[in-house]
Amino acid sequence: LVSEYEYLHTGCSVEQICSITLREGIRSLQHTLNLLSPEAVEKAVDTILAARRIRLFGVGNSAVVALDMHNKLQRIGLDSHFSLDTHCQLTAAATLTQEDCAVIFSYDGTTKDMVDATRYALDSGAVVITITRYSNNPICEKGDIALYVAANESLVRSAAMSSRLAMLSMVDMIFSCVASRCHDDILGLLKRTAHIIREIKK
Repeated sequence: LVSEYEYLHTGCSVEQICSITLREGIRSLQHTLNLLSPEAVEKAVDTILAARRIRLFGVGNSAVVALDMHNKLQRIGLDSHFSLDTHCQLTAAATLTQEDCAVIFSYDGTTKDMVDATRYALDSGAVVITITRYSNNPICEKGDIALYVAANESLVRSAAMSSRLAMLSMVDMIFSCVASRCHDDILGLLKRTAHIIREIKK
């Protein structure tokens, strides 16, 4: 299992570990850019902007990414929701409608709860956007719009590193496109929320 845990870099200096970690992150981002389909991103943006409700799904490290997207969308006034409780996620998927969209995060694309959430959301009539590693997996195959990140991280790992970075960057790209599309409508909200955050920090 040495290759599966090579990110531990046993015997390397702090400087070497930092350099390797950053280099792997950059490589993951570059591979994700090479895989990027602007057409698929545009479809995802169109879907998010047209949706009455946006529900986000993810467990483990993917939950961190889903929460980040939720916070971003909520800040510009979109009806976004994410729960860390997988039971609540599955319930949310089952209660979507044709006016809603679901965004499913799963790096390997095989996590059972996320496969179930994808199925429930589709059965409910919602448009399903999937964000997974580049591979043939049950989640991207079932969804309506498939977005991919680099698949250069082992699936047997105790801590997602480059994969999380790539998925967070995908969220940033989607959010930037959404914000750009409705810039005039959200400018006031961005200023207001920025002011609130500054007040909280005092």
